[in-house]
Amino acid sequence: MRSYRALKIADAIRNELIMICQSGSFEDPRLQDVEITHVELSKDSSHAKVFFRLIAQTEHSSKDVEKVLNNAAGYVRTLIAQALNLGYTPSFRFHFDHVAVAGERLETILSTLVEKKHESTSD
Repeated sequence: MRSYRALKIADAIRNELIMICQSGSFEDPRLQDVEITHVELSKDSSHAKVFFRLIAQTEHSSKDVEKVLNNAAGYVRTLIAQALNLGYTPSFRFHFDHVAVAGERLETILSTLVEKKHESTSD
C-alpha cells in the first residue's frame, strides 16, 4: 500500500498535469485532446507513470501521442517542478490508459442492454 504522502504527491502531479494540458502549454496539436487519468509513483518517488486517454477520436493514434508526450517529459518535469515546489521532482513516463478505454466501451454496452431491456418491458 502506498503512503498517504505518495498518494497526495501523485494527486497533486495529476492535477498540475491537467492544468498544463488545459492551459495550452503544449503547442503540438496532437496533445490537445489528452486527458490525464491517473499517476502512479514509484516507491522512492523518483519515477512517475502517467496514464492518459484521448478525449476525442482524432487522426492521431494513441502511440503517436504517447511518443510525443514521452519526448516532452523533460519539459513537463520542469513545469511540475516550478509549480509544485517538491524537494525532488520525479521523471515521467507516459502510457496510454487502455483500462479507461475498455471501461468506457463496457459502460456503452451495458447502457445499450439496459435500454433494450427497458424497451422490451414497455411493450
